[in-house]
Amino acid sequence: MLTIIIPACNEESVITDCLRSLQKQNFKSPVEVIVSANSCTDNTVGVCQTFKSALIQQGYDFSVLDTNSSSKNESLNIADSHAMYPARLYLDADVKCSPGLIEQALQLLNDPEPVYFSGSLSIPQGNSFFSNAYGRIWLTMPYIRDAVTGIGCYGVNARGRKMWDKFPSLHSDDKFVRMLFSKEQRKKIPARYDWPVPEGLITLIRVRARWIKGNRELRNRFPLLSFNDNRRIAMDRKSLSTMLCNPVATLVFLFVYGCAAIVALQSLRRKPIEWSRAR
Repeated sequence: MLTIIIPACNEESVITDCLRSLQKQNFKSPVEVIVSANSCTDNTVGVCQTFKSALIQQGYDFSVLDTNSSSKNESLNIADSHAMYPARLYLDADVKCSPGLIEQALQLLNDPEPVYFSGSLSIPQGNSFFSNAYGRIWLTMPYIRDAVTGIGCYGVNARGRKMWDKFPSLHSDDKFVRMLFSKEQRKKIPARYDWPVPEGLITLIRVRARWIKGNRELRNRFPLLSFNDNRRIAMDRKSLSTMLCNPVATLVFLFVYGCAAIVALQSLRRKPIEWSRAR
């Protein structure tokens, strides 16, 4: 038994593909889907409601919460309070799950120990040269390639969900949850999921800066969790080979990362990180 939670803030342009990917899943255990729409000013809620009949026919329990929550974390907490099942899968609204992901996730839920899981991360080709170049290099970094990152798609079994109460008010919800679990408690399932890199050079730098600030915020507020953080190995033979074979993409990657670090440093004393669409 599994509850899938999709927080959504003005996602009408992308959430259709996410819900369609759920329609293509096969599963035998009960599965619930909750879309937690947060202060949307577009037609996210209406788009999601058009899937209700088809998803119920597919075997899901499906609901859309139209809330005025002030942040993604609050939106997650509201959805959690409505969830029927103790095991959870948290999906970004622009993620597409490959067939088999839900069934493979369900197979992990009976583990007596706490489990954190995610699918195998895949980055689809976008329309931006800079985003495609950045994604090509970033995906080969050992801390992304070999880890169970959970970027945009992560879940926990019932014992795992007891590792924390409510989501705290911070930006990096996925990393906060991941760092509650040891390396041995993290499981990667073979099924892939598509997570798109933010489109365009300026957007990519802005979002990368927000990630840097979010990671810093998490380290400052929960320093003991750093023990379970991924080791930041800059590169190994495989990633170095990719970088050398793709010099232009490597320059883009280094440029984006450097600019984002400068932007993050300059905004240390500005207003707190807010939830906004990253596309």
